[in-house]
Amino acid sequence: MKADRVLELNADSAPFAALKKALEAGDKDTLSKYAKLLYGQALLLAGLPLEDPAEYAQLVCSLMV
Repeated sequence: MKADRVLELNADSAPFAALKKALEAGDKDTLSKYAKLLYGQALLLAGLPLEDPAEYAQLVCSLMV
């Protein structure tokens, strides 16, 4: 049997608020960055490797400011 992995975000969390803000502003670039970042975090939490660790690090740095 194969189980699907699901990433859930709490509606009261800071990442959800950031995604909502970017969506409401129509900022597709920031939405894409957050989606990639959250996917990378989900992979790491599941013990799976990142396809491009350098890209992941760049995403973290670009969203820190």
